Amino acid sequence: VYLVGSLGRGEYEEGYSDINVYIILNIEDEEGQALREDFMFSLRVFSEKEFLSERGRKFRVIAKADGILLYGKDLLKDEKLPKAGLLLALIINDDILETLDNAKKWADENQTAPQRDIAKKSRSLAKRLIDFIYGVAMSNKPQYTASRKERVEKILEMFPDKKVMDTLMGIARHGVGEFESFKNTIEGFRPKAEK
Repeated sequence: VYLVGSLGRGEYEEGYSDINVYIILNIEDEEGQALREDFMFSLRVFSEKEFLSERGRKFRVIAKADGILLYGKDLLKDEKLPKAGLLLALIINDDILETLDNAKKWADENQTAPQRDIAKKSRSLAKRLIDFIYGVAMSNKPQYTASRKERVEKILEMFPDKKVMDTLMGIARHGVGEFESFKNTIEGFRPKAEK
């Protein structure tokens, strides 16, 4: 069991940060991984085979760089982290289009979701988009990981469009309450992610 994200980095903020946990099970499971997200909590479950596969590399990098082993055998003790740079940016961000597709699918399937659920989904998506932009901004830099505040500062050094970052930070903090705004976030960002 690994604690990852802001709590693993020691920068948890009450009412803003999520609690993110990875559980790796020593079972043979062809499904690989499952994700459960509740309000302010994200639990990702992997089979050991999936976690140690090439597809699980992103999650191993996150757990190694920003995680704390809470229980069990440390599957990452011999894991070598890639050098900070383009390869790392690609590993961490190779699923961004899938993330946007999943957000759109959720919106399409949950047209009557309460405002609280829309806000949670939009906060989670905005945090992921900030992390994606950070990965792009730092793809040729030596810095490996940073707090959310430091990520925003580095992004603004490279891409000084303060309006976009202010919007994403506002959504990351408070979420949006309407599907139209949620869908606009997805559709507005997708061309940038594709590029």
